[in-house]
Amino acid sequence: MESKKVLEACKGKVLVTELETGAQQLKSGIIIPDDDGTVNGIHERWAKVYAVGSDITDIVEGEYILIAHGRWSRTIVVDGVKLNLVDYPKGVLAAAPERPEYKYPH
Repeated sequence: MESKKVLEACKGKVLVTELETGAQQLKSGIIIPDDDGTVNGIHERWAKVYAVGSDITDIVEGEYILIAHGRWSRTIVVDGVKLNLVDYPKGVLAAAPERPEYKYPH
């Protein structure tokens, strides 16, 4: 069964799903807590592109993007799909065809 897209992104915006949540562990073993509203939880996160605005040509649906901290909206649920809105290009740091195995370098 083919899934039906519930929303389209406006110009200059990217809709994402599967926004990375939870604590992150550095290679050194240090754990950075989930975003708790303090400096301890500040870090970028990966998410899967759900839809892109009609003016965006270098990111495509299905790719994963690395989003700068605080550049995503609160999660909304539309027809059972959890979505976040990202401002492009300000919030997008990188793109990858598959979800990277991501560890902080320090």
